[in-house]
Amino acid sequence: MGIANFLWAWFESASLGGDATNGYQRDGRYFVGSHGHFTEVDPATWEWSYIHGTSVWITHPLTLIAAYCLLTSSVAIGRRTGAMPPGPAGPPIAVARCSGRIGKVEFGIPLLLKVRVFADRFTVRPALAAELTILGSEITSLGAPDGRRSGGGRRLVIEHAANGIRSPIALAFAPDHPVRRAIEAVKRGSPADR
Repeated sequence: MGIANFLWAWFESASLGGDATNGYQRDGRYFVGSHGHFTEVDPATWEWSYIHGTSVWITHPLTLIAAYCLLTSSVAIGRRTGAMPPGPAGPPIAVARCSGRIGKVEFGIPLLLKVRVFADRFTVRPALAAELTILGSEITSLGAPDGRRSGGGRRLVIEHAANGIRSPIALAFAPDHPVRRAIEAVKRGSPADR
């Protein structure tokens, strides 16, 4: 709808010679504007152009949010299919926000990913998306950093075999960050090391 509204407003503006949000009213005369050129229109046309032009400022951000939600949907980063594992036992061992990558989807802005580590699993939740759960037994390797610096340190690359979730997951944490150490301990399966 946002794309359709934008195109409609653009074609409307092109046919009128501008829009009211770039135009003005003076002495009972109404002008639409585009790049410094102004065209006189009737009052009803100017009012409609103003309302429609203003609506683009509402639908445009909503379209960007919808695109982000589509990007983080099951098509892009996956969702666990089949039976869900039982919930984590106890409170998280470590929690933090970071930037990173899930599969091929980049979350380059710090704080877009929320990571929670439990005794036998960790979860990653992209902003405005569902939480993804990786069991410790599904972690196949904690690879060497992928060479990219982000969020204060090199990325920890986590290869996994979780059903329906894209692999790898790369999380930007400093080498001595508590979340990074906790994920390494979950992979080892040694709660004493946490």
